[in-house]
Amino acid sequence: MTGSSSGTLALIQARLQSTRLPGKVLEILGDRPILAWVVRAAQAIPGVDRVAIATSNETADDAIVAWAAQAGVTVHRGSEKDVLSRFSDAATADGADIIMRLTADCPLLDPAVAGMVLRLLKATSADYARTLIRPHGPMGSTARPSRARLC
Repeated sequence: MTGSSSGTLALIQARLQSTRLPGKVLEILGDRPILAWVVRAAQAIPGVDRVAIATSNETADDAIVAWAAQAGVTVHRGSEKDVLSRFSDAATADGADIIMRLTADCPLLDPAVAGMVLRLLKATSADYARTLIRPHGPMGSTARPSRARLC
């Protein structure tokens, strides 16, 4: 079913099966899980209308779904291996015009920088935008908005 919301969806890519540090997105940093820091930052990005989490259908990621339910955050589930289809399915279900792709292991996400990148995308006819400062931008600036039709 296709959603009818339109607008901009901040979609946070999250899973627990990391090879370097399994479960890291739910590890506590300060007084909350890393994922909570990312959700909080995503909600503060100027121009973002909704925030959701994209995780896999694997049972290992049920803990993410449980955390999101408690936090009141929408979750979209899909293939663990095919991240693009997971995002595409989430974009279709939500009905967003623009998807702001974020990663759940970036607790230093800067809403102001992400908002500037989103504003650039909206102000142009570009289909995709991202920061290009240093190889990957300053810490906390990893945000990649794109038109949902690309997903």
